[in-house]
Amino acid sequence: MMELKSEEMSLEYLLSLFLPNLIGIDLAKKLALIQMFCNPLEGERMHILYVGDPETGKGKIIREVARIHYKALYASSKRTTPVGIAEAVSMVDGGIVVCDELDKMDKAVRDTILEPMEDGTITVNKHGVHEMVYARVNILAACNPKGGRWEGSFDMSKIPLGRDNAPILSRFSPFVIPLKFLDIKYYDEKLVDAYYFEENISEIEREKIRKWFRNLISRRLEEIPRVEINREVMEYITLKFIKGLKRRYDRVVPIGHRAARSVVSACKGLARIEGRNYVTMEDVKKIKEMVESIYRTWFVNY
Repeated sequence: MMELKSEEMSLEYLLSLFLPNLIGIDLAKKLALIQMFCNPLEGERMHILYVGDPETGKGKIIREVARIHYKALYASSKRTTPVGIAEAVSMVDGGIVVCDELDKMDKAVRDTILEPMEDGTITVNKHGVHEMVYARVNILAACNPKGGRWEGSFDMSKIPLGRDNAPILSRFSPFVIPLKFLDIKYYDEKLVDAYYFEENISEIEREKIRKWFRNLISRRLEEIPRVEINREVMEYITLKFIKGLKRRYDRVVPIGHRAARSVVSACKGLARIEGRNYVTMEDVKKIKEMVESIYRTWFVNY
């Protein structure tokens, strides 16, 4: 069993411990890690949607997040009601709601889960009285494209979340990540490493890693509840980075005003991973590279 660090943390180090048997989807894993270090209680809204073929690993990522995070709710398409999910979401204020098979949920359930994405509140029915309560949560969701698999180009109209996807997808912007079944012939050495890890780690060791993650997340959020961002960095994100994305990609991937807030939140999560209470331009550069990688994937067939 490897020795787990206690200081000098980095995203790359966390990635080496987070589902190392899943190969070819490092970007999806990095964003899930960053999201776990965001603080919704301070307005850090970073919602993520994986849209991919079966067996791409998206389900494993979201289930692992549900196991790791100290305040997570796992919701699947089975046996979920709007009333039940509203009460459950309100109980994880400040945490993460993990939604598996979002496309297969009843529309009423899906709408209930997505309600707090905008302003951090949810409507709960208590003894016949509707009450609005805090539900400051981040959403990590997964679904399949229409038909179950991506056929041909990546196209947001193939995301089966209702007649008009735009309002829902804008809440996940810019972290709507398409995943396609991996052609493993390009990952021979990594595949061997993945199989080796899978065969040689016990469930006790897996749980030790999860506990280490859980303690690190809890400690970081307690020690650094608020991450500051200066005006220069904020101006770069909103006036250069996001405007540049809109100019290049908006006709393919809608980019709303929420995208800037999501990028800022991701930068804060990344800073918190490294133990800082302020965002640097290096944080922005790293998030910028990830977002542009997502958008290039959507844009590749246009």
